[in-house]
Amino acid sequence: MKNLSLALATFVLFFFTENAIFAQAPNLGSAASFILFTSVGAITNTGIAQITGDVGSNSGAGTGFGNVNGVMHSGNGTTALC
Repeated sequence: MKNLSLALATFVLFFFTENAIFAQAPNLGSAASFILFTSVGAITNTGIAQITGDVGSNSGAGTGFGNVNGVMHSGNGTTALC
């Protein structure tokens, strides 16, 4: 009987509670399309990298990125929204 009560309590706890108690991903808004982004300073690549996605910096330049399958943003309206 005790095992049945424990199983029932576990069922109620996991299936009838709100999802707010579980971890959820934050809403990134306009920053969701960026794979690399910094709001303070420059962003630099020092090696060989193949990056798929947008790269941006709000207050500095992005240097050293040779293979970017996306858009390089540097201090424009898109980075200001992020």
